[in-house]
Amino acid sequence: MMEHLKGLRLFDTIKDKNLRFQCFYEKCPNSCCKSIHTAEIGFNEMFSLSRYFVIHFPYDSENKTFIGNAIMGFAEENTGCVYLEDGKGCKLGKDRPLFCKAYPFFIHPDTSRLIIDPACPGFSEDEGSIIYKEEGISQDIERNYLIYGAHLAEDILRMREFTKFLYENDLLVTGDIELKGKSLRVNFVDEKKLISLKREKLEEAMEKNYLKAIYAHINSFKNTERLSEKLEGGDDIVIV
Repeated sequence: MMEHLKGLRLFDTIKDKNLRFQCFYEKCPNSCCKSIHTAEIGFNEMFSLSRYFVIHFPYDSENKTFIGNAIMGFAEENTGCVYLEDGKGCKLGKDRPLFCKAYPFFIHPDTSRLIIDPACPGFSEDEGSIIYKEEGISQDIERNYLIYGAHLAEDILRMREFTKFLYENDLLVTGDIELKGKSLRVNFVDEKKLISLKREKLEEAMEKNYLKAIYAHINSFKNTERLSEKLEGGDDIVIV
C-alpha cells in the first residue's frame, strides 16, 4: 500500500485519459484521514484553522521556503486526525482545511498544473467519475475538488510572502512540543522578537494583516490539548 503524499505526480492527459475517481469515504481501505498527520495550509485560512489545529512554519527544502502547516496528529501513534470520529467521519465539516477538501487533487501554486496522489485508492480505470474528457477536466471533479485546490494554491503563494517576512525579520525560532513522551519539532514566532521589531516593520505587518496572522498562529498552540487527548492518558504539555 502506497504511503500518502510520497508519490505525488502531475496528471497526464494522455497517460491518464482513462483514469477515474471516486471517494470511498468511511469504507476507504487506505484512508487519508487516518494516515496524514499534517497539512499544508494557506495564509487566509490560517485565521479559521487556528481555532482547531496547532499551526507552525516548517522549512520546505524542495521549494526553499517556509510553509504553513497544520498539525493534525502524531504519526507514531497512528491515531489519524484529531477531528476524525469513528463511524461519523470528520467533525469539522465545512471548516476542514482546503487541503482536505481538495485531496487527492492539488494545483501546483507556481505552474497551475494538476497534481494527483496515486496512493489514494479512489483512482481506477473502472469506477467513478472520468477525470479528463476532450472538453477538459470533468465538472464533477472540478466542482468537488479542484475549486478547493485552486483556492489553496493561491493562498499558499500568500503564505510564502508571509513566511518570507517572518524569516527576513528573524521572527522564527525552533522548539519542541512534548507530550506523553512524544516530541514534535516546530518553528514558531518568538513574541519577544516581534515586540522588538522596528516601528516601520510593525506598521508593515499591520498593513498586510500579518500581525493578526501572527497572533492567530501563537494562539493556535492552545490546541496542543487536543493532540494530548488523542494520546491515551493526556500527559502535560510543554513547549521548549
